[in-house]
This record gives sequence, C-alpha cells and structure tokens, in this order.
Amino acid sequence: MSEDGFRRFGQGEPSAAKDKDKDKESPVVEDRRQGFGAGGWRPHPQVEDSPPRRGGFGSSFGGPPQPFRSPAEPAEEPASTEKKKKRRRKSDLPDHPRFTVAALSGAVKVKRDKLGVPHIDAKREHDAWAALGFCAAQDRLWQLDLVRRVATGRAAEILGADWARHDAIVRTAGIARRAETASRRVGGTAHEMLAAYAGGVNGARADAQPPEALALGYEVEPWTVADSLAVELYWSWSLSREVWPRKVLTSALVARAGNEVARASSALGLSALLVADERRAAWARMDTRIAERIAPPLEVFAGLAHGFATLGEAGGATIAAALPGTPGAPCAAWAAHLEAPGFSVAGLVLPGTPIFLTGRNAHLAWAGSGMVVDDVDIVMEELDGIGNFRGDAGRERLARRQELIRVRDGEDLRMEVVETRNGPLFSELIRQLDGPAAQVGPALAVRWGANSLRSSVAGWIALARAKNVDEARAAATALGAGPVSLELAVCDASAATASFLAGSIPDRSERSQLAVRGWHEEAHWRRLRPLNSETSPAGVAVVGGGRPSAQPDFAFGEEPDRRDRLNLLLGGEESVPIHAAVLVQGDLADPGALALARVLAKSLGGNSPEAALLAEWDGAAAPDSRAAALFWVLVVGFLPEAIFPAAVFGSFAQDWRRTYSTLRGRELGASDERAAVAAALASTRGWLAAEFGGDPMQWTWERVCSSSREHFLAAHEGFESARLPERTPIGSLGAVAGLRLAQTSLPLRVALEASARLVCDPATKNVSLILASGSAGAPSAVHFADQAGLFGDGQLHEFAVGAPVDGVFTELVP
Repeated sequence: MSEDGFRRFGQGEPSAAKDKDKDKESPVVEDRRQGFGAGGWRPHPQVEDSPPRRGGFGSSFGGPPQPFRSPAEPAEEPASTEKKKKRRRKSDLPDHPRFTVAALSGAVKVKRDKLGVPHIDAKREHDAWAALGFCAAQDRLWQLDLVRRVATGRAAEILGADWARHDAIVRTAGIARRAETASRRVGGTAHEMLAAYAGGVNGARADAQPPEALALGYEVEPWTVADSLAVELYWSWSLSREVWPRKVLTSALVARAGNEVARASSALGLSALLVADERRAAWARMDTRIAERIAPPLEVFAGLAHGFATLGEAGGATIAAALPGTPGAPCAAWAAHLEAPGFSVAGLVLPGTPIFLTGRNAHLAWAGSGMVVDDVDIVMEELDGIGNFRGDAGRERLARRQELIRVRDGEDLRMEVVETRNGPLFSELIRQLDGPAAQVGPALAVRWGANSLRSSVAGWIALARAKNVDEARAAATALGAGPVSLELAVCDASAATASFLAGSIPDRSERSQLAVRGWHEEAHWRRLRPLNSETSPAGVAVVGGGRPSAQPDFAFGEEPDRRDRLNLLLGGEESVPIHAAVLVQGDLADPGALALARVLAKSLGGNSPEAALLAEWDGAAAPDSRAAALFWVLVVGFLPEAIFPAAVFGSFAQDWRRTYSTLRGRELGASDERAAVAAALASTRGWLAAEFGGDPMQWTWERVCSSSREHFLAAHEGFESARLPERTPIGSLGAVAGLRLAQTSLPLRVALEASARLVCDPATKNVSLILASGSAGAPSAVHFADQAGLFGDGQLHEFAVGAPVDGVFTELVP
C-alpha cells in the first residue's frame, strides 16, 4: 500500500524507504474514514504466522537469574620483606545498596521514605526517568508484566483458561501490533524518556525476578518501548469498550422495542431524528453476543480519575484527585517523586509507563482523567462467502492472520483474525469462541483507535515540566495527539485554575450513533476533529465527574450527577482545607439515586414499609443506611429483569444502567411499570429476608456492598497472607455504580473502587497522597500493605518537592 494509503486508513506499515521520518510525531490525518491501526486491513489476502513465543509458562529459561554482586574486595597485599608500617587499602564496598543500571549516564540517589515511596535525585532528567523505571520494577515488576500481558493478549500463559477469551479479544483488536508500529514512529523526547524508563525496568529485572513469577515457574521478559505503548493503548481500548457494546445493544433494542423505548433507556443521547429504515431489519438479526463478556476477569488499570481544582488553604489553588482501580494489591497506582536540575515531579504513576496521571511539580498541580467519547463505530459488513466484503467501489478481499494463544494448564487456542478496511470482525471471533450461532446476522466490525499509532507520553512529560496554566494548555494539545481522550484539571501557584478536554473524535454521519453499513456513506470518517478546548477557565474545575453539559461529544457519562454534586459541595467556599477535600472525594450524597428512589416510593404506594423507607431517604450511601441497601438490591438486583424481561429483551435484562436511566426523573404512569416495580420489590424482600435472617434492621449498605481486596495470587500456595482486610467502599451509590461491578451474586462485591488519593496546593511545596495498599507488590515486602490502614481512615502521607527526605538510601550507577 502506498504511503498515502497508509495515512488514509492508518493500517499496514509503509516501507523503510518511505518511513524515514518514522521517529517524528505524525500530524492528525485529514479525510480519514477510520482510525484502524497497524495490524489492520490490507488490500490483498495475507496469512501471517503467529509471532514466536517470547517466553511464558512452559518455556525454557535457562538458569536462574544471578543476584547482584558488589565489586570484589581487594586482594591482600603481599607480605613485604622490609619492616615498615602497612597501609590499609580503602574498601571498594559501599556502605549502602548499589545497583548497576546500564540506561543511566551518571549516578542517581534514591531514598525510600517510611512508607516506601521512592524519592529520586538525578543529575539529568533522562536519568530520573530511567531510575523511575528501576524503582517501579523493584516494587512492582510482576504487576508490570501482568498489565503488559493483559494489554497484549498473553495473560492466559500464566493465569490459565479464565483469561483465554480476553486474550482472544485483545489479539483481535490488534493492540500489540499497533503498539509495535507506534514504537517505531514515536520520536523525540517521548522516545528518549520511554527508552530510559524501559532501560530502568530492565536494570531491576536483571537483578532479581519477582516472587510471583518464581511461584508460577516462568521468567519475566525484558521491557521495551512498545510494551509501555501497549499499556497506554490498552487504556484507550478499555475506554472504547464502554462505547461499542452499547451501540450493539441499542441497535438491537431499536429493532425489537422501537425508537422511544431505546431513546428512554439509552445513554447514547439518541437523536429525535432517528427513524426506521432498512437498517432495522439487520439490527433485528444482530448477534449481540459480541457485546457480552468482553471485560477481563479483573480490571488491572486505573484510568478514570475523579479530580477537581479549587481554592486552597494558602490562598492558592488545591488539586484533589481519587483514582479508581482494582481493589487488589498492589493497587492500580504507584507513587514516586523525581528531582533533577530544573525539574521536579511527584504524584501517582500508571504502572508500566512514565505517566504521572495526577501530581505536581514545583509550580503546577494537575488531575488527569481518561474520558469516554464516541470515537468507535460498529460496522455491519456484507460478505460474499468466498473471502470478500462489500466496499465503496465493489468487492474487496478480507485480510486474515493466525493467532496462537497459549494457555497455562489447558489447551492452547488457535484462532483466525478476519479484517476489513473498517476493522476486525468481532462477530467472526465470537463464532470461533462460542460455535455457530442459531441466530444468523450481519458480520460486525469494530472500528476504534483513531490515534493508535501515536502516544500521549510527550504531552505528559510537557505537563510535568509546565510552570503555569498557559504551559499546561500547550501540554493538553500534545496529550490530545495520543490514543486516549482526556480531561485535565490544573492549577498553579498564582491560584489560576482551568479544565481542558484533550483528544479527537471522528467527524461523521449522525447515524453512527448506532450500527452503520460499511459500504455506505454513513460509515465514512471524513476527518478527525480535535476535542482540545477549555471547559472551565476559572473557579472550580472538575474532571471525571460525569458529562460536561457544554460538550455534546462526551456521550457516555456514567455519573451525570457527580460533576454537579462536586461543584455544589465546593461552591461558595473561599478555602477548602486539604482534609476537607479528601472528604469531598468520598462524598455520599447521590441526587440521581435520590430522584429514582422518590419515583419508586410513589409507585409502591404509602402502605409499604419499603416505600416509606425510600421516601424518607436522604440519598446518602452511609455504611449504616438501610435505604441505600434496599435501593441497591432493588435497582441492581431485581428491577432490570422486571422492566426488561429476558424473554423479550434478551441480554438487556441484565443491564441495570438501562433501568436506572429509563425510570429516573419521570412518573411511572403505566400499570405494567408499577406492577414490574412491585414484583421486583417482592423478590428484593425475599432475598433480604433470606440473607439477613428476616431482620430488616440488618439491611445496611455496609453488609450489602463490600470490597474484597487481595493479591492476584492469594489462592496460590505461598501467597495465603496476601489478602487485605475488607472495608466498606467510600462514595455515593452513583460513584460506586459508575465503576465496573462483579454482579454474579449478591451481596455485590465492588470490582473497582478508589485505589489512591492525592491532594496538593502548588502555593506550597507539599504533596499529600496515599495508596489503598502499599508501594510494594510482593506480599512478603514490608511495604506491601502498610498504607491500607491510613487509606481507610482518610489520612494522607505528606512530603515536599525539592526538599531533602529522610529514608533508606540506595545508589544507582551506570
């Protein structure tokens, strides 16, 4: 394919001769139909062998890694024949730990404070990033390997058959292939820092293997620039995973139940101009299995921060942020502090990358949040059964490649990825995984990743260097060139605050809200439209709190009330103390849930004790709240099936979000709706009585919704002590409901919650943060869970940027 074709479709890799500028960031491409990446459609059929295994369970890894050895002690001096005083040679052995890291250009000092947070002091910024990789691998090498495997579709190699389906989905999406191509195209400072980080990780890896890998009998492979880009790209994929299944389900819902029902129960903001056409017949035959069971068995990323900027104690501005993540240990964030001449940064890092998701430098503080936008299409393809699909100008050949998924203690999975120019056919993947479906429907491709051949790392580095809000604004533009759409709240030492959107969305037909026809104009991406804009130029700036009303492109807010709630809680305050900001992060009030509770109470009538309980509820998810527990079990556990019977709506009956959005803020006038609520209440009453022995005073939020936190390998011999104490999630029903849940049974276990908090005022030099578990990843480490108690009590760990820190000293040398 020509270079022009490569840029037009974002697929296939240009030849070396035409790729001489591969180390430069490529501009946003105009007139693109889609953003399908490096592993995408090719004009001629091509079958590729699966790449050779780079290791993994069952491979031969040679002897065990050699431990670090300090320089040998000097040999004893030969005895002298002359009688004169012997001089003792000074020992070469240091009186502190010293490690060799080839990626360094000079010595780096690292001090671990009382909670294990590394404070890195380097003479060059490059060396600070390399030391960051080294310290991250010292603490979390197995977590780094795990997120890499999850991102590239190789988790089943070490975790077994439970992860095989997830690996197949990720291989089909082509994340590893796109990241590999992006690693050859990213250049400049971003590549230098990514390479330094990878070199630091490999320095720690050469010193020792993590106990988890030893327990599972495999060796962690070397880290590469492509690995960090795969982690970043998987973040983008995780956000897109919130979009395209809804488009599949809503398209089917329109065909089965009509426009009005779909519009009332969908979070897509469907246009009133939506009318029935020939697409409805295809939607009615759509196999919705591709929208089900697409999430991994357990999330391993922290990407959606809840943050805000407001006035602080010192008269400046305060940033406060909470990062959701897995409840397991280690948590999905890691804390670090870097210092170099003219450079300083501290905060919460995304493991596997040099990205400070939220943090501060000497002048500026920020909170970044991944943002779910409508940048994904579900494309119906017309196939002819002999290897072709219908394109704009006639038939075109499908591209095919083979993938081999190795499964620990199980049968390896061989699969074929089939692609059109619009993206991989996920319907073909489901056919291979689940067998032929009785339902025959159109082939469905998923087009995602408009900027999947680029990285936002340059923008994160620019943000870490920024000195004021204006420089943060320029950094936001660079952030928008990466694969993840972002919200960013910033404040500087002058008390200036701002909130930005960064990213891009395709400019295409309004019909793209639902499944589109691949051979039709409605499937075209005319160009990529930058999202870069300032949403809150002054005052309180909130990110990750729901749907910005001024941004219609933010189409998939899970918590539409949280932004208003945070602004309400903060409004009118001239000063917000740091610890008050922590309490705001764990706010309990939920106007959305309260509004729905009033609707349900009215529909149940005044004689029911449950109706009275809901009518008197203040909307707060306090641990001892009986109304919160009743509301949760009713709305999440039993109301979806009552409102959307499975016999009619299929998988929609499992989606409580649709029930929530359908009923909230309206009157239940139809008798069948009131009857459905009454039936759901009867089921709820029976379950609560059975669960709590018939004692309604035991119906509490604390007992119904709790968090079980443990290490991935807690069930493995040698890791029995890796479980952390359970605790009640802090936050409103909406805050918890907006996160992914393990809804296999009641009581509900929260699968995601806050994993870290950070508060800082750039008018001072202080930064206050805390992790839900600890800095270290190995259960045997002293810092594995030493922050858990402080986190549960709402306390913070404080230190200052640019200031000396007491702690255990380690030296890194080239």
